[in-house]
Amino acid sequence: REIVIAMVDVLQAPGFLSKVSDLMRGELMAQLPPAEKQQAVMRLIIIRQKEAITPFGYGSTDTGYAQAQAALQEHALDSVIQGSIMHVTQRVYFSAGIDMEELMRSLHAAAAGSAVPMPLSGT
Repeated sequence: REIVIAMVDVLQAPGFLSKVSDLMRGELMAQLPPAEKQQAVMRLIIIRQKEAITPFGYGSTDTGYAQAQAALQEHALDSVIQGSIMHVTQRVYFSAGIDMEELMRSLHAAAAGSAVPMPLSGT
């Protein structure tokens, strides 16, 4: 749980949220489609989480991040941890000017529109 607290703390730091807001609401980012903005924000989140895990013995590399994520699977069903991560993630996206509900609706609509019907067996 300590590692999750550290991850949440770095993501909700006012300085980080302000930087995300400034960066993502800038002129160049404003021209990106919502899905690309979401990917950029996720990269920023991962960079910060990599910084947060180093005091716990994980490297700040992709491998260290993957190892920390694997270790956190032990707590995957913990509703307090899930809620904390979800809340702070939404807060970061909000700071970036991204409406997560609208983004999810558009992604679901795009996925439904690109779904290829499966042929019925025996036909």
